[in-house]
Amino acid sequence: MLNSFKFTVFVVFILSFIGGAARGHAFEVYVSDKLGKPTKDVVIALFPQDEKTRTTLPDKIASYEIMQKNYEFSPRFLVVQKGSILSFPNRDRSQHHLYSFSETKSFELPLYRGDSPDVLMDKEGVVPIGCNIHDWMKAYLVIVDTPLYMLSGEDGRVDFGKIPKGLYTMKFWHFGMDIVDGFQVKKDVNIEEGGDLYQLQAPMNNLNPWPRKPTYIEKQY
Repeated sequence: MLNSFKFTVFVVFILSFIGGAARGHAFEVYVSDKLGKPTKDVVIALFPQDEKTRTTLPDKIASYEIMQKNYEFSPRFLVVQKGSILSFPNRDRSQHHLYSFSETKSFELPLYRGDSPDVLMDKEGVVPIGCNIHDWMKAYLVIVDTPLYMLSGEDGRVDFGKIPKGLYTMKFWHFGMDIVDGFQVKKDVNIEEGGDLYQLQAPMNNLNPWPRKPTYIEKQY
């Protein structure tokens, strides 16, 4: 049964001055639910609206992996920049059959063990990943066309450090949101304005518990 829920994102800007001149703006996000409890695994991404600012940011395009071990994906959530390469090594004794039918990136890796072919992530969006043999195995890959992205931790916090001043579009996503629409919430934020508090709310459509491994699998480890 689907439940309705909301979480709130508080965005705090702190100006940092060295020798009387601003050299960057510390940017921190705190994500909480409507009861004030921290919310983890929320993707926060910043998109510079000024192309000149975008060209000054170092890319984070690289090779990443989502491992299959103990009949689970590790990590379950991964955020990468568009253009990155993903591999899916299988470190279990059994074969896995990976797939995603996402419009963002549809692919299939038939039954295998060991290393996998590389997969290019060339489009922005959300990619749910599953195993055709082990139904409880599930992971989410989020691809963003910006190097400014982070995933909230157990304490609900995201610390971007210092970023260039200017106008940004902030987007966020959580697996409890509608996957088809990907990033549903956008907010313009001006990093020139220190001390402002921004608040965003988004519906959480699906709060069902994360699927657990069957008991016969868990007893093996």
